[in-house]
Amino acid sequence: MTDIECIDDSLQATVQGSRPYDVRVTLSQGSYVSGQCSCPDDAAPCKHIVAAVLASGDVEAVDDDQSLDTLLEAASAEELRTVLAEFANEDLRLRKHLYEVLGED
Repeated sequence: MTDIECIDDSLQATVQGSRPYDVRVTLSQGSYVSGQCSCPDDAAPCKHIVAAVLASGDVEAVDDDQSLDTLLEAASAEELRTVLAEFANEDLRLRKHLYEVLGED
């Protein structure tokens, strides 16, 4: 496991196999619900998803008691603009998406 993040009921990890594989998992109360892996294995779930779920027990979830909606509703417009601008400067796909969604027709 090279990277693992657990936020709300979502888990994202990079699992090293014959090469690094991207894993995304949906959890419910810490238990596996569904997952996706970039590996070519047809098993459901594959060993990379299983490894990520097992490792998630050692990872502290971020704000497990507060929903993303609640967090966004509590943020000021200025805080949201600042965060979006920071991410848009780091990720060109996000910047393009913002222009598509928020740009004038």
